[in-house]
Amino acid sequence: MEHSKKNPPVLSVIKALKILELLNEKGTLTISEISASLKINKSTVSRLLSTLSEGGYTKRISRNTGYVNTLKLFEMGNREVERLGIWQMAQPYLKHLACETRETINLAILSGASLIYIDKIESPDAVRVGLGSSKRVPAYCTGLGKAMLAFMEKEKVKKILSTVDFVHFTPTTITSPELLFKNFEEIRERGVAYDDCEYEEGLACVAAPIINARDEVVASMSIAYPRSRYGKNSSEERAFSNLIRNVTHSFSLDLRYMGDNLIF
Repeated sequence: MEHSKKNPPVLSVIKALKILELLNEKGTLTISEISASLKINKSTVSRLLSTLSEGGYTKRISRNTGYVNTLKLFEMGNREVERLGIWQMAQPYLKHLACETRETINLAILSGASLIYIDKIESPDAVRVGLGSSKRVPAYCTGLGKAMLAFMEKEKVKKILSTVDFVHFTPTTITSPELLFKNFEEIRERGVAYDDCEYEEGLACVAAPIINARDEVVASMSIAYPRSRYGKNSSEERAFSNLIRNVTHSFSLDLRYMGDNLIF
């Protein structure tokens, strides 16, 4: 009897979280769009959005446009990333890469089958590329994601990929698990992962993993650039590969010296 009394509030929390996740993925949505996507009746969606807005988690843009998430969750997430320590430790490495390349530099972590960008330094040049900090994208089709997956235990990676609905985002997207594992072998041999416009047309990058004292992959860094600026396997791209490999290796050594003083 006590369980049944607690159940409705628990379901409401789950539904509210699903709304936040949907808004994070889609951006601005109306009550009708949320209702149709999550199969929750409109009155419940309206009530939950009202509660979320009162708490500062969502806000209404207009009657016709709908609702969006506020920065509150992002700010909470940023505080958590800083608590973990990796963001602060990465700053000099990110700045060094940005200074050396004048390209967009990214730092990311893995969350299930998704990649979360936790920091980014924009290229100072007119043509800029890359996704914003806190953005969540599929790991299998990004250099950052592949750099981490390639250096993880094979069985764990198989389990992660088993949850993925592979999508051809561009003509170069790898959607076959067999081809991905072959690519992972090449990544381990080179020490870096390439993203040849696999998630976004015209956006290429080279990435490498960051490994802690327990030989666990905890993050990755990348140098991102327009494919139109540098050809595939060009001298510049090879130079970027050597640079990102050396910088992430140095970062990983620093983590090893820190031992268990950082939480990952």
